[in-house]
Amino acid sequence: MNRKKLILLILGLAILVGIVSAATIPYFGQVQMTAKVKQAVLLDGKNYTTPITEEVEVAGGESFCRHHWLKSQTSVPVELKFTTTYRPEGAGITTTYYTLTEKEYVIEEGRENYNGPVVDLDDPDDPYSTLGNINLKISYEDAKVVFTITTPSGLIGSTPETYSGSVAFVFDEDADNTTDWQVLYEPGSLRWDFDGYWGYEEPVGSGQWIDASTVSDIEVARDGDNFIVKVDFDRLGGLGSNYKFGFFISVLTEYWGGISGGADQVMIFFPSYEYFDWFNSSNFELQTVGTEIPEDTPFTLAPGERLDFYICYEFAVNIKSDTYTITTKVEPVP
Repeated sequence: MNRKKLILLILGLAILVGIVSAATIPYFGQVQMTAKVKQAVLLDGKNYTTPITEEVEVAGGESFCRHHWLKSQTSVPVELKFTTTYRPEGAGITTTYYTLTEKEYVIEEGRENYNGPVVDLDDPDDPYSTLGNINLKISYEDAKVVFTITTPSGLIGSTPETYSGSVAFVFDEDADNTTDWQVLYEPGSLRWDFDGYWGYEEPVGSGQWIDASTVSDIEVARDGDNFIVKVDFDRLGGLGSNYKFGFFISVLTEYWGGISGGADQVMIFFPSYEYFDWFNSSNFELQTVGTEIPEDTPFTLAPGERLDFYICYEFAVNIKSDTYTITTKVEPVP
């Protein structure tokens, strides 16, 4: 083969190789996605790799509860369940789980005259014929149930000079239709007052008011038009129990004679008198402190939902003295 033919053969092979290579490209395009995935549900705001550890000293026969919360970070419903294991294993410890759900109510305006026909409810020019609505919220904070009543702006005064009525919280803690205790905010006394039976403490007789801030397991506060009473769960019978709650608001329409002289005319505000008559609590709405979720039973966390719950531990009286590790997991349901 002469030199010229050899050169042409080499060029032909090179062209053929180029054609073959062009016909076998590895792909026609490429998309690369980097996904930073976050955990769908957080327990107490923590990732599952961060264990939540607690420690307590307890005697046989006792029980206690601890507050926790779940928060969904996903846009789809998530089915979950509680499971608990014990080390060492054996009878003697019972674990239960209770969910807590806030409740809010808007109580439409309602009035009833008391101690004389002072207000003409049918007269639109009467300044007391329209007072506005009451908001009631029942929420949870650590180991307490929080009751918040919001009145129309300026309805209740804050000093003896601006005294214009009172707000009372009434409780039937064992749901037997008998009022057990009540807390009253009255600006005329410059304090919150308490009346009733309170656990193992000396009971206060009817009408014998004491300073509510001195009573254990209760907190009281006023924040503008918000009147707040916080009560320990155990004072309402413990988690999972029922209790009855009611309240009334009285508003002075005329006031003569100073604090000691009292009010000559009082208008009872919200709602109808029968609902908040503290001597007859049969009409108080029944509330549930906690709703139990059985062990290993699925429940659904809605998209973006926060769910507050308590884990309650009960120890048998005859439990063996030892150090026990109780591990509760919040597991996804397959």
